[in-house]
Parts: sequence; structure tokens; C-alpha cells
Amino acid sequence: MISQQQRSIEAQAAQIAHMQRILSSLVLDANMSTSAPIYLGSTSTSFGTMPLPPPLSPHFAHPPPTHQEDDSEETEDEDLGL
Repeated sequence: MISQQQRSIEAQAAQIAHMQRILSSLVLDANMSTSAPIYLGSTSTSFGTMPLPPPLSPHFAHPPPTHQEDDSEETEDEDLGL
């Protein structure tokens, strides 16, 4: 009976030791990853998940080119002999 209890205790101790090794390796990994500078507020990784903005309404679209020469400009050029 004592041997069963001792085996159970040893098994629990082995499980605890195994879990401690796993946890310590995770802590080491976390410490190693923080050696690089961390820039708070960086959104470089969130842009991939952002939806595209809707297209601009016609009110905000660029106006079509409307360059029209004035008749007075042509007469001034003609008067100057150009």
C-alpha cells in the first residue's frame, strides 16, 4: 500500500517537474523575444485585416479638366504678332 502511494507521489512529482520545464522554456522564449525594441502603437500588422475603404462619392472626385482658352487671349497674341 505504501508503494502505491509512493508511486503516485513520484508520478505527480514527475508531472510537476515536466510542467515546470515547459513553463521555464516558455519564460525563456518570452524573454528572448523582448530583446528587440518594441514600438507601442505600431499598426503594421493590423493593416492586413482592415477592409478597403469605400470609393469616393462623385462630390469628392477630381473635377474633369475644363481648360478653355479665352478669346481675348488669342487676340492679345495676334496683336503682339505672335
